[in-house]
Amino acid sequence: MSAAADCGKARQNGRGWAGGYLFEVVAFVQRAGAVARQRRELLRLEDSALKDFGASRADAWNEAGRPWWDLPKDC
Repeated sequence: MSAAADCGKARQNGRGWAGGYLFEVVAFVQRAGAVARQRRELLRLEDSALKDFGASRADAWNEAGRPWWDLPKDC
C-alpha cells in the first residue's frame, strides 16, 4: 500500500496521519503481548495436553522462547 493510500485510510478513520500510525503501533504491541502470554501458557500444559494437538515439550519451549514481537503471519 502506498503512503498516500495509508494517509487516506487514516483520514477516513478520523485519526489523521500520525494518529493512524500510533493506533497501528499500539494495536501491534497489544497483539504481541497477547501472543507472548499464550506462548508462556503452553509451558503450563501437561505433556498429554500438548500431545493432543501434536506438540511436544520441546515444541512448547521453542515457541515460548520466541521474541515477543515475532508474531505469526495470520496475527
